[in-house]
Amino acid sequence: MNLNLFTERLQLRPFTLEDTPRVYELAKDPAIAETTLNIPNPYTLEIAEDWIKKHDELRESGIYPFALVLKEEHEVIGAMSIRVDQRHKRGELAYWIGKNYWGKGYATEAAQRIAEFGVTDHLLHKIWAQALTFNPASARVMQKIGMTKEGTLVDHFYKDGKFLSVDVYGRCY
Repeated sequence: MNLNLFTERLQLRPFTLEDTPRVYELAKDPAIAETTLNIPNPYTLEIAEDWIKKHDELRESGIYPFALVLKEEHEVIGAMSIRVDQRHKRGELAYWIGKNYWGKGYATEAAQRIAEFGVTDHLLHKIWAQALTFNPASARVMQKIGMTKEGTLVDHFYKDGKFLSVDVYGRCY
């Protein structure tokens, strides 16, 4: 299976341990932890390294993490994964983008390509994702790739002493 995907401006590829310092540099920004469910604050170099070391195991379990790399600059700007559920023929997208790259369309570009990867390489029927209700920019990414809002899960997650609600989006192919 080809895990090197391309868009107009991005290469989507597996992370390597050489990416650890860059992941740390981007993900240590408190704004990243605030807008994601699984990134802690503070974020350390060790957390970044441990996360990348788990990627082979994640892929074996059906989770495909991709580094989002600017083609021209060869620089990692974020991460996006798809969690493939073969039993139900669906895949869940999850992502974060370094704050300096917000609002430039990179997440939308990557999400479109990784959704295609799920549909064509894994024969998925549905791609879905969730966005924290206070993060409308993430919801717009989903809408731009053709997902529609399916509902809100109220107080569905607990992080940093707070209950968080998420909006769920999906698209059937």
